[in-house]
Amino acid sequence: MARPRNKPEIEALQAALLLFWERGYDRTSLADLSKALGVGPSSIYSTFGSKADLFRKALQRYMAEYAQFVPDMIGRAPEVGYESTLRQIMRGAAELYSTKGQPCGCAMLEGGGADRSDNSEGGRIAMEFTQAVEAALLGLFEGAKKAEPLAQSPRLLAKYILSVMRGLSQLSREGTQRMDLIKIANFAAGSCFRGNM
Repeated sequence: MARPRNKPEIEALQAALLLFWERGYDRTSLADLSKALGVGPSSIYSTFGSKADLFRKALQRYMAEYAQFVPDMIGRAPEVGYESTLRQIMRGAAELYSTKGQPCGCAMLEGGGADRSDNSEGGRIAMEFTQAVEAALLGLFEGAKKAEPLAQSPRLLAKYILSVMRGLSQLSREGTQRMDLIKIANFAAGSCFRGNM
């Protein structure tokens, strides 16, 4: 993907991200985007392509600017320790989802379609990003399996942690306090390792 070429384009992409993050793909109209970006629909199409293209680029920005800590931490897991890494990832997610001044929850997990992913263009795009995160978590647990006793198979644990992230995202949208989110995140991370059961 070509990166935004200039500051106005980056600012427009950020505005689109925040709107998709807050409302989701299906509940964000082209008129909403036009108002948020301060340009006409034709300018959106000429700069970013379709609404789906803009959503994909917005999620790429989210992963690079807000959620990059996940792959960064996974890459350091062999040196830091797998359980410690997972606890840091989960705490980071809880903090991201509850940061003041930005939409609550996870743009990736909450921003897709309101319907099943196979019935929603936005849902299908968001699912691509979700599957990439799940694959990264699976890699983390596959590495952990060689060093620390796991409470379940790496495949199930990757799905479990992703489901906890989804739950934390929803709880943050419902107003759950950050410290409670962090406690849930920490408990979930610890429960993946047999020595903590």
